[in-house]
Amino acid sequence: LNAESFFYKATINILIWCICSLLITILFQLIIRYFYNFFFILFILLVTVASAFAISILSFINENYFYGSIIGFFAIGLIVYIFIFRKNIRFFSDTLALISKIMKSIPSFSFTLPIIFIMFLWLILWSFMLLSLFFFSKAEQLIFLIFLIFSICYTAQVVKGICHSVAACIFATWYHLPDDEWPSDIMAWPRKRALTENFGSICVSSILTPFSHLVLVLHFLNISVLKNLLNWILEHTNRYALAYSVIHGCSYHDAAPKVWNSFHQRGFGAFLKQDSNHLLITLVAFFASIACFGLTRLAFVIFNLNWNPNLILPILFSSYTLISAAIEIYDGISTAIIVCFFEYPVRLADISAEYYRILAEHAENTSDLFSDN
Repeated sequence: LNAESFFYKATINILIWCICSLLITILFQLIIRYFYNFFFILFILLVTVASAFAISILSFINENYFYGSIIGFFAIGLIVYIFIFRKNIRFFSDTLALISKIMKSIPSFSFTLPIIFIMFLWLILWSFMLLSLFFFSKAEQLIFLIFLIFSICYTAQVVKGICHSVAACIFATWYHLPDDEWPSDIMAWPRKRALTENFGSICVSSILTPFSHLVLVLHFLNISVLKNLLNWILEHTNRYALAYSVIHGCSYHDAAPKVWNSFHQRGFGAFLKQDSNHLLITLVAFFASIACFGLTRLAFVIFNLNWNPNLILPILFSSYTLISAAIEIYDGISTAIIVCFFEYPVRLADISAEYYRILAEHAENTSDLFSDN
């Protein structure tokens, strides 16, 4: 009876936080698409840091030192993160404006709705698997917890990779072809390519791409001792390779050096400027996960449910995976913009002369940023 009662209450808790994650995800899809601006993005970044510190302090007050320490270090990391990329916030706002304009021209980008639904179902299943850990010994819990964390991270990365690839492919079609030459279903062949011939590349990049993000941050810190090593890693694992491979129908392994050589020829400044967008999109997802935590906590109060501090990290972590997968479309288009810009820059000038000017200026002024000299 106690086990049944525990499972029933836990099921209610899981459903509440999953539904809250879904609501916040849909809300942020609408906000990013229609209500973005520079000051809103700045507000998101500041509130994210403040909320992380507040959750950390509350955890310490409740003598939950483990969660308090983890979230406190996370908040400090956010401050460093924002400081490094502070000069790119306005450019990020300009990028969202351009992407919003593009999305209004291509109705097929509604394919994010199935992505949200798939990740929502996976989130519920994962949460129940997490719940089952209570029925194992502590040694077994640690083993299964490591597996569950890897499973949700890798699954989310693969789903994000599919979304990223389809978005990049649709954008490239829109970018290169006149309106009268579009296929009848512009989403059909990008979706087919992502789920068949390029699925292996997506699975590989899902493992390698997170490491390339860390390498990029180290590049921004300009650690000269590691420059040659970081160059080699980025040459073989850069995240633009996924967009290139799905656009041109080649493998991830073949695409990575080609993209890197293109950056060498055109200049790294535009690449760095554009890549900071991914890191800021990640911060938006962090903010949304904190908003999900707040909504879930409010729902527990409204429905008079017992709150367990141990739910803090699972809620933040699981909601982040759902939200980041849902907004991956923006990262996919952002990545495709730079790939297409390097291959055929004149077309971008027709779409947005101001945006073209910014990328061209950075490509020219900082072309030797990663050179060995």
